[in-house]
Amino acid sequence: MYKKSRYLIEQPLGNESVLLFSSRSGELLELPQRTYDLVLLGAWNEIEANTLKRCLDAKFLVPDDENERALVLDKLKNGQQDTNYLHFDISPSSNCQMGCDYCGQCHVNENMSEKLEMEVFVRMKQKVFALNPKHLDFTWFGAEPLINFEIVKWFGEDFQNFCKENRIHFSSSIITNGLLLFKQTYLDLIESGVSDIQITLDGDRDAHDASRFLKTGKGTFDRIYKNIKDICLSDVYDKHKCCITIRCNIDQRNYQDIYKLIDMLEQDGLHNQILFYPTYVHSWENDVSAIEMERSTYAVQEAEMFTELLERGFDITPFLLPLPLTRSTCMATSMHDELYSANGNVFNCTEMLLTKNAAKNTLGNLNVSKEVVEGKSRPFSDWYEVIEKEEVSPCYSCELLPACGGHCPKHWTEGIAACPSFKFNIKERMLLHYASKQTDKANSL
Repeated sequence: MYKKSRYLIEQPLGNESVLLFSSRSGELLELPQRTYDLVLLGAWNEIEANTLKRCLDAKFLVPDDENERALVLDKLKNGQQDTNYLHFDISPSSNCQMGCDYCGQCHVNENMSEKLEMEVFVRMKQKVFALNPKHLDFTWFGAEPLINFEIVKWFGEDFQNFCKENRIHFSSSIITNGLLLFKQTYLDLIESGVSDIQITLDGDRDAHDASRFLKTGKGTFDRIYKNIKDICLSDVYDKHKCCITIRCNIDQRNYQDIYKLIDMLEQDGLHNQILFYPTYVHSWENDVSAIEMERSTYAVQEAEMFTELLERGFDITPFLLPLPLTRSTCMATSMHDELYSANGNVFNCTEMLLTKNAAKNTLGNLNVSKEVVEGKSRPFSDWYEVIEKEEVSPCYSCELLPACGGHCPKHWTEGIAACPSFKFNIKERMLLHYASKQTDKANSL
């Protein structure tokens, strides 16, 4: 009749109940232990009808004859071809003021020309007309995109208008080091359609400046933190219209220093103005083995960081539970998404941009030709055929496959284990999400 899903994770609670999470549906549910015992026994007639329906709807239970793995992989393969949602990354400059010691990019003093800008605009419009998406999203990416801010403004405003004229939902974000992010810049970004700004701070001043410094060697923390503070504590800031997200890159050197940054953000009243999340330093075709944390070790530290953030009143719920993939794993596995660089190169992976092997990984160059490698001829287009082979892929039997999709095909093919941190701390994340919702309930009474 029914069986327990292979993509169900369980975590006992101390109140004679159990917490269940489905990586296939993204649903988290508390069940009485006695009810879950009936589920394990297959005593379907003894389970209340509404509870049974809820377990089926949430994919905690599936029909006895359902081949879940095949369905999950088929969904991911179909998602590769999805045309309802289209994503682009644009890198308007190959330059960056910073010389971060773990960065794998090779920066050069080159900005996207007006001619190339038009070629990119035309290319994106052609793809829109060919695919007829309902939603178009793009990210301004670097090196440092604000170095060529005029293109960011013009392009964003024009493409936003183009989408409006063609009744396409539009969204945009930017990843910036924050050195050139001032109040007026923030307002201009909103005008160009940007709704999320991501900035990196790697701990307090000492920790951050030890790894994220200018190419001259001078520290950058004070200037970036001042820019964030000036915007977020001013009347111009609207978290709901355009939110600033702070990312903290963690390695063996700074994992304890994140708490000093958390202290600063809370003391300055920024903790409820921004979003904040940690992540791990990893290779971008460069050797970071001397500082990189082993992924399971990082996951332990990450769970402790999330606990501290939750206790301090930071909104971490968007980063706790991995949602099931609605399309494909990433840009690399999509048949349609693209990244456009400042020198005309087109890629299908953000971690190929400005790396030592960038030239051999390009899909084409819009400065040279309008011809770009398409569809099944792209690198990683066969990714799901690879991970469905039990003998070669650990993803085959992983209970988090629907939410992960193999995470990073590029890393796996380079011999780097690419499992995300939530593989190692999903149960801690479940408990934190549950605690957050319990707190919200208590506060609403």
